Amino acid sequence: PPDIALQINPEDVEISFTTGTGPGGQFVNRRKSRCMLHHIPSGIRIICQEERDAAKNKPIAMGMLSDMLLKRMISDKEGKIRDSRKSQALQGDRADKIRTYNFKSNRVVDHRYGEGVTGVVEYLRNPEVFEKFRGKVAAKWQLEKLSAMAENIASESRKQT
Repeated sequence: PPDIALQINPEDVEISFTTGTGPGGQFVNRRKSRCMLHHIPSGIRIICQEERDAAKNKPIAMGMLSDMLLKRMISDKEGKIRDSRKSQALQGDRADKIRTYNFKSNRVVDHRYGEGVTGVVEYLRNPEVFEKFRGKVAAKWQLEKLSAMAENIASESRKQT
């Protein structure tokens, strides 16, 4: 965006002036009008020889450097956001299912823990059947969490010895 100005630390930029190249005759070949910037932290190099004077080329080159750094910052942030969203979103595969209600086979299956119950209609209508199934799933979930905690404690104790 053109309205955003990025502040660049002058100590992070190496500035040098050299003679230009290309058309322009003796003036280009004899005068140090070409501005070269090297932004040390990012490694970006900018060369500007749009104007015939070094004093005019330097601000142009600094603007180009600012634009490049801003574009890199924006793309890095977008990449982090994209990676974060990708890690949070499910892929839409069959493996991403939590629970299946199969009326034809008259069963309900929780895919996370492999727990199932027969009688879909009773499961949906009768709160006791639902609570019994939820209790089985919750017990497996607690067992999984406790085993993970025990593994963490065991690995920490191995690190300390």
